[in-house]
Formats: sequence, structure tokens, C-alpha cells
Amino acid sequence: ILMDNMSHEFRTPLTSIIGYAEILEVETDAHLREFAAFILKGGRRLLRTLTALIEYARIESEPPEEGGLLLALNRETERVTEHYRAQAAQRGLRLALHLPTTPAWVLGDSGALQFVLATLLDNAVKFTEAGAIEVSVEAEGPDAVLRVRDTGLGIGQAFLPRLFEPFQQESTGISRAYEGNGLSLAIAHRYVQLMHGKITVESSPGVGCTFTVRWPRASWPKGMTPIDTAAAQPSRLRTN
Repeated sequence: ILMDNMSHEFRTPLTSIIGYAEILEVETDAHLREFAAFILKGGRRLLRTLTALIEYARIESEPPEEGGLLLALNRETERVTEHYRAQAAQRGLRLALHLPTTPAWVLGDSGALQFVLATLLDNAVKFTEAGAIEVSVEAEGPDAVLRVRDTGLGIGQAFLPRLFEPFQQESTGISRAYEGNGLSLAIAHRYVQLMHGKITVESSPGVGCTFTVRWPRASWPKGMTPIDTAAAQPSRLRTN
């Protein structure tokens, strides 16, 4: 309840600021539009930061319950990847998606899984100036595996151990090249853990990054037809 109240108190005025700034950017005279654009950019950045802070505080103080729904990793990955296709194309990046012919099922929360996928893709697009991003899903033994590869800036070896810690960024100070609050990967890492998975990264500066996420593969209970994941009861699910 406390988190919901905080979210409401922060979001309501910010939403108004952003909304009026959008109107001013269109309706005002040319010499004032630049100021409206600054307000709009700052408001959106602050909203993203507050959203991340509240989400991080929520999962640390009120972690989701054990269990969840049976999710098709293939389908969830395809949905989120398509959302970033236009953004990648605008930056001149090739976005490739490789999916297995049979579904790779995982047990967890759809919103958490989508957050993990969106975070990895958002970072890949953000930090890749040229080249390609490859997203793949595979079934490897008892695991369902997601990989996101990019040909971007890469991460220095000294910073890798701190990559999933909250508020950590490789580029710091007022002269840093990229905006961010250092929370998205920390939240994604926590969500992966809560779904009994593991996330790792391989990277070299100037070469790119490969994020690998492994979850225990889940299977349908005997006699059940995998038509709708929402129909599955968490207590009836088992992992291979």
C-alpha cells in the first residue's frame, strides 16, 4: 500500500507536467518551444527514474510470491523484440530474432519476464552505434536460455562485477555520454533470481555484449493441453 501511495503521489504531478509540456511544445511560439522541449525531456527522465526507484523498492520489500504462470519464453521474447524493431531500424541496426520450433516454457510472472527482456533490448539498442543485435531462445538440457548479443560499446572487465548492483554505471559524472539511473539491470537481475534463474554477461570494450539468462524449463502437467497459460495453476506445475 505504501508503494502504491508513493507511486500515486509522484506520478500524478509529473504526468500533469509532462502533459502540459507536450501541449506547450506544439502550441507555443517557436522561440518558446525549446524551453517546452527541455521541460518535457526532463519530466520524462524524472518519471523513468522514479518508476525504477519504486519498482526496486517494491521487489526488495515485497518480493513476489513463489510460483507463477507457465510462460512461453518464445512468445514473450517475440512480443518484446518486435516492440524494439522500429527503434533499432532508426539507428541503422539489424535486429535478428532466432526462436526454436517448439516452445520453451518457464514458470514465473509475465510482467517480470517482460521487464527483463525490455531491459536487455533497451540497453542493446542504446549502446550499439552500428552493427547488429541478435536475440535468441534455446532449450539447452534442463534450461530455457535467452541470449541478447550486440556489437555495441561493450563493458570494461573492471566494471563487470558491479554491473548488476543498484545505482552502478560505468560512465559517471556530468560529462557521461548516456543517461540512466543504474537500476534497470539491478531490477532485471532480481527478477531473474525470483524466477529461479541466472543471468550472466560476456563483454569486451569495442566488441559488444552477450547477456545470457537461464531458467529451469517447465513442462505441462500430464493430461493438460497448453492452450492458455492463464489456465495453468502454479501448484500443478513442475520443472524438468
